[in-house]
Amino acid sequence: MSHYTTPRAIKKHSVLNGKLTSPLIKETLSDRFIPMRNNNTAEVLIDEEVNEIKEDNEEAYMQLLKTRFETIDKSAVCKKLCFDEPTNTEVDRKGKILSFRAEYTRSQNTCIDNPINYLVDKNINKPTKRKLPKTPLKVLDSPGLKDTPVYDILDWSSKDIIGVAIDNIIYSLRKIGTLPSMLTELPSCTQISSLAFNPSGNILAAGSLTTNGYLIDLPKIACRTFQSKGQTTSLDWRDDNTFSIGLRSEIIVDYDIRQRNSITRILDTKTPIISLKWSSDNNLLCASSSEGKVILWDARQKSPLLKTNGHTAFVKGLAWASSSQFVSACINGRIRIWNTVTAKCIKEIETSEVWSLLMSRNTGELVTGHGDALNEVTIWNMNGNKEGSLIGHQMKVTQLALSPLGTQLLTAAGDETLRFWDVFPSNEKEKEDESIVNLSCIGVR
Repeated sequence: MSHYTTPRAIKKHSVLNGKLTSPLIKETLSDRFIPMRNNNTAEVLIDEEVNEIKEDNEEAYMQLLKTRFETIDKSAVCKKLCFDEPTNTEVDRKGKILSFRAEYTRSQNTCIDNPINYLVDKNINKPTKRKLPKTPLKVLDSPGLKDTPVYDILDWSSKDIIGVAIDNIIYSLRKIGTLPSMLTELPSCTQISSLAFNPSGNILAAGSLTTNGYLIDLPKIACRTFQSKGQTTSLDWRDDNTFSIGLRSEIIVDYDIRQRNSITRILDTKTPIISLKWSSDNNLLCASSSEGKVILWDARQKSPLLKTNGHTAFVKGLAWASSSQFVSACINGRIRIWNTVTAKCIKEIETSEVWSLLMSRNTGELVTGHGDALNEVTIWNMNGNKEGSLIGHQMKVTQLALSPLGTQLLTAAGDETLRFWDVFPSNEKEKEDESIVNLSCIGVR
């Protein structure tokens, strides 16, 4: 055990040769603190009157004790327990429950809501909520924007170009300073149902409710068709050259645009497909159906890796949290996080009906579009806690898209409006330019 010399000098008197002497003797103590229990908690919080009643009548004692604790003056208790700044006088130490030779220092944020739990500092580890904007950066009216939840007609490319499909026309929306333009007009009998840019942002694929799909080369503005074998409900790119479409006819078709016969694989799903998403490592394909099923495939196999029946209704939202976790959202308000290795649900969130879903690349948070009375957009962390909401739409939010840097969120709803929100922090050093667009010259109010 280590020892130290107390800084205080203790005078001890002795008699030497008939004379009184007081030599300076240093006292050596160990570094072990021994508490002095001069009084206990109950003696500090109640007075002598209550203790006297205890000896005569136990029942009256308990009733009076209860009354005293309910009406106790918290400030007086703090003073008795010496929660004021400590002083060097012995008088101030007498009220402490535990007295030490060293001075007691406390946090300036100590909060006492209950005299019994006076040692609990409620400001420690207190969760902080995200500050979300109360109003969007910009609201753009878009007449003709479909309210059908099975459509995915909005996307934001890596080259900062926004694609919006209204009926048979695809519009491209660019930054301030450039003119918005009608990218292409498809045959009048065509109803565009899905839209997605490839990762490089130079090719836009469009699915329709007819048997034809379309590929638009953006630098050349050239359009070519591909056979979709049915009504397309969802489309997602695996990489710059391959993509997959989901059909109501209970199949998924993979395409490679470099090949003459572009179809490379057909998957029999045995259920109508509503949404599909490729994982970030391009190895796994996840698809959801209108019957509440979620199915997972490996990129090199035709047989599914797993099938889940955890949902009981229409599953519109799909997103990948990592290569081993994906998220599915049902219109009945149930969000589930799945582990692809164990094929088990590891987290479940109960909320209002969900019509759209995506994952923030910058913060790893979930974004959900709802269709309840508020028609809000909600931000969730992966622990299932709600970070906040974006409120403004008048009808259910069916479309979500993120900017290239992942800082701005674009939402679309059946109220025929597009809303830009500045929500997430940037992971890049350079700030993202405001990509606010003007739809006035393309038939938007």
